[in-house]
Amino acid sequence: MIKKIICVLVALAVPPIALSANWNSSDQHAPAGAKRYSDEDWNVTFVRACGALKSAPYLQFIEENGDRFARFTLNTKDTAGQCKADKKVSRARAEIRTIERMTLGKNYRFSANVRFPQGLAGDAIFMQVHAHKPNCKNRPPVKLRLSENMHTLALEALGKSTRGAVQGEFGSQWTRVDIVLNDLGKSGTVDILVNDKTVIEKVETSITKTCTRPWGKIGLFSLNNKNPLRTNDTVIADYDDVMVEEFP
Repeated sequence: MIKKIICVLVALAVPPIALSANWNSSDQHAPAGAKRYSDEDWNVTFVRACGALKSAPYLQFIEENGDRFARFTLNTKDTAGQCKADKKVSRARAEIRTIERMTLGKNYRFSANVRFPQGLAGDAIFMQVHAHKPNCKNRPPVKLRLSENMHTLALEALGKSTRGAVQGEFGSQWTRVDIVLNDLGKSGTVDILVNDKTVIEKVETSITKTCTRPWGKIGLFSLNNKNPLRTNDTVIADYDDVMVEEFP
């Protein structure tokens, strides 16, 4: 995982990687000419989510102790959102999405090492699985929200929130987060593991439309000044070892 890199701070764009046989073609789900983001110890490639992602420091690739990772920086008072719905509601986001797609009826593990080097006194959504596309509408089956001084992790699915206690797990140290999707689709469930410990399990994540091919998202999303828990003006989140893996 150690890489010889002269620059301390760089942006990375890479060509498509080999895909699982149960994923759709990456080229089909990446806008023409879109900048791609990945790393040598990731098995997925990302592009910007919802239009133009603002320039640095919203997304940077940083080297630390010979390892490279992605850093997202979001000022919650900014209006960085470029999705269509962001124009109606005050939202801030700095996100990227996988160009690989999952297949309904399969089991997947979407995982990453995550850390918040300056902590998080407020709240933010930091990992998601989406399944909505034009002419094939579905609610996001997974949104992970960290809140209450990083003591609580909430899984938001089907308009409901399921909470788990994670005091001491998140902070300036790296934390392993696994989103385990079982039988992805209408009867599917999701488990959330933090540092190999199950904190939320068997939550329904129904995807009713067979036309969709879900994908993963990393980065920060927050409603601007709408939540009384929010006290951070700026939130920083780091991501490394990002993987999407199918399992039996």
